[in-house]
Amino acid sequence: MIWQGTTNLAETTNTLAKTSIELAQAASDYGALKVIFGLFLVIVIMLILIIIWVMVTTIKRIGKMEKASDKTLAYFDNLSNKTIGKEEGNAILRETLNRSSILIKYYILRIRWENHIDAKEKVHTKVSQIVENNFAEINQLLSRFLCVGKPLSSLIDYDDAKVLKQLMIDQIYIPKGDFTPSNMDQSVELFYSGLKLEYIKKLEE
Repeated sequence: MIWQGTTNLAETTNTLAKTSIELAQAASDYGALKVIFGLFLVIVIMLILIIIWVMVTTIKRIGKMEKASDKTLAYFDNLSNKTIGKEEGNAILRETLNRSSILIKYYILRIRWENHIDAKEKVHTKVSQIVENNFAEINQLLSRFLCVGKPLSSLIDYDDAKVLKQLMIDQIYIPKGDFTPSNMDQSVELFYSGLKLEYIKKLEE
């Protein structure tokens, strides 16, 4: 009987020891999971902060460029309703299109941040209004200047407005994980570089 009690005590002790080891292992694993989860959260927060910093920096840069553009256009306003040469016409075209590209970039970012892009019909209507107003302003400004016997506004091709609308829609609906302000900036600049080349070529003809 004494031997049997001793055996039971040993088995109980072994069971308790095994259970204690398993609990310690579980606690260790849980602690490791907490550390991994904590590191994951830190990385996510850092990525979010980087994205916000890029967006804020882009907006500030656009704001500075727009102010500089406004000053230049104010200078050109003093030359309105006058006949100008090809060099002046070239400069006015470039500055006008530069200002237009800045506004388009701003509106793309603004519409994306409004978080109403699921209402596609409203987004398409808003984009159409933005582009149409933008081209109307360009036409109004350029019509003040005569170059080679015709207004600069005669160089504008309104079919380009359709292409610009589609470009804006494409940029607005790029998934969040794939969209970056820098890539959007490059896409818009590429479009406007093509317009400059096209319009300046017409001016030189």
